[in-house]
Amino acid sequence: VSTQSTGGVRVYDSDIVRCVSANWSRVCLAESNITDISLHLLALRGKLVELNLCWCDDITDAGIAALVSAHSSTLQTLLIRKCVYGTKTLNAIAHCSKLRVLDLSQIADITTDASWRALATGLPLLENLDISWMFGLSDNL
Repeated sequence: VSTQSTGGVRVYDSDIVRCVSANWSRVCLAESNITDISLHLLALRGKLVELNLCWCDDITDAGIAALVSAHSSTLQTLLIRKCVYGTKTLNAIAHCSKLRVLDLSQIADITTDASWRALATGLPLLENLDISWMFGLSDNL
């Protein structure tokens, strides 16, 4: 089961509270007005395989990290372009051993080299990584 909301349709926490399902495996909430409340609800439900949170301006590093950690054994696609994330999220992602597609692009505030190294060693199945528009990446990687 999947759900999708992008572009003109705005989704809020109250919408997620009303309709979240334990059977969702693919969730696209790109450009939604959700907060960490929705992320925590999704962390308690189902086994997510695909998750798109691109351009969600009101979610935090802690919320994304909690959701990713809850689904680390099943996530295969994670898209968090232009979201606020940091070391907590990167460390959680590094434990997603089935991850194949990862979009981390357009983040101005880059975390530590150690977090990036953990990603490089913790994602053996990764096929597609988008880190475009990230100007703070170190040359030491």
